[in-house]
Amino acid sequence: MELVKQRLSRLEIDKDPNLLWNRFIAILAQTAPDHPSPAHRRFSLVFWYESEVQNGGHLQFFLNRPQGSAEATVEALQSLRADAHATVLAKAIEIWNENNLGLIRDAEDYITQAKEGKLESLDGEFYGLRPTLINLLEAALESNTEEFFDFDVG
Repeated sequence: MELVKQRLSRLEIDKDPNLLWNRFIAILAQTAPDHPSPAHRRFSLVFWYESEVQNGGHLQFFLNRPQGSAEATVEALQSLRADAHATVLAKAIEIWNENNLGLIRDAEDYITQAKEGKLESLDGEFYGLRPTLINLLEAALESNTEEFFDFDVG
C-alpha cells in the first residue's frame, strides 16, 4: 500500500481554518490497520478510542473495535504521552478480560452489562483527564502535518 498524502492549498486553509483539522479527522477515520505509516495507525487508534468512549463509554469501545486493537491503542496512547489515558484503558482491558465481557451476544446482553457498570468508573475517569485526547491529536497534527498533507502555494 502506497502512502498517499492529501493535497491542500494554503489559500483553502486560509478561507476555512477548520479544513486541515477536518481533513485530518477524515483521514484517521478511514485509516486501515495495515496502513504503511506508523503515525497514521497510531493517531487513528487514538481517534477511535476517543470517539467510542465519548459516544458510549469503554463498553462501546470494546464492542465496536477489532479484537486486539485495545492493546495497540494503549501503545498508541503512550506514544502521544497520554499516559493517564493509557493507564485507564489498561485497567479497562483488565476488567473486560476478567469479567468475560467479550461474550456479549446481543442487545439484551449489552444492556445488562451497561447496567452493571463495571467500566463506568473508568468512563468517568477518562472524561476528567487533561489534556484531552483531542488536545493531544491537535498537537500531533501540528507536529506531523507533512506526514498527512502536501501543500500548494495557491
